[in-house]
Amino acid sequence: MAFQQEVDGELSRIFKYDKHYPFLVRVEEPHWDNAFIAITDDPNLKLDGWEALSGTDLRVSCSTGTLACENALSRLLPKHHLRPITRSDQGIKMLLTNRTDILILSHMRALSLFNNRDLLPAHRLYVAGIMEHFTAHAFLHKKYRHLVPLVSTTLRTMKQEGLFKQFQQQADLKIFLHSNYSPHSAINTVLY
Repeated sequence: MAFQQEVDGELSRIFKYDKHYPFLVRVEEPHWDNAFIAITDDPNLKLDGWEALSGTDLRVSCSTGTLACENALSRLLPKHHLRPITRSDQGIKMLLTNRTDILILSHMRALSLFNNRDLLPAHRLYVAGIMEHFTAHAFLHKKYRHLVPLVSTTLRTMKQEGLFKQFQQQADLKIFLHSNYSPHSAINTVLY
């Protein structure tokens, strides 16, 4: 909607969003951190970054339209090793039926998915590693460029005062916000 100038900005987009929409200005202070993680049913599989997939025979699934994931995978793996999905639960089912070896999801998406008891698999799934870390930012239309430093400072102050954590607790959110998020804590852990 921002690219059609129906709104004055975007609340939550990836760091490089302004490269595609030069009329938007990024608020430098991120409001959350996240990471693409590799999920598997193999407790012995360990990966560290996209390059770890190069030269492997692993079948890898990621959501269509997730450009960072699609671009990295298409560069590193032959097309017949890619298993695109349209829904995260579809990727879980593919893991459980041995139709894919790895499912790439954002860590926050994985947490929300596994907080849903109806979707929990019958056997354990593991985080094989972090593929890429990324942040989310607000973007304002360039006519509001003068507000960008103020918004950034306000977000930073809110984090320092613990307001992000307080809002998370009030909303009973099962995700990690920027102020206490560490995707590295997910490595070698059991998702379920």
